[in-house]
Amino acid sequence: MRNLALIISKGGYALTTSGLDNGFERARIKAAAAADQRGQADLAARIRGFQFRDLRAKAGTEKVDSDGLVEAKRQLGHSSVKMTEHYVRLGQIVTPTK
Repeated sequence: MRNLALIISKGGYALTTSGLDNGFERARIKAAAAADQRGQADLAARIRGFQFRDLRAKAGTEKVDSDGLVEAKRQLGHSSVKMTEHYVRLGQIVTPTK
């Protein structure tokens, strides 16, 4: 039987909020440890400071870059463009870690 949930576990079940949060935390710990092993202490510190909620701001920022501020406002569900401007990271383009 297929599960129609947006995010599912390896076992095929709907992933709970705590399951998603725990998985993110495990991945963050693993990534920070890998950066430490490579001698990249600054990167490891940035990874440890990254929170799951930062993904929403990242998605909004990418939406601004691709489709503009009004579309990012819609995606994020903000009532004003001013709130979106405050929320996204305008002008802060960085390269991927890998």
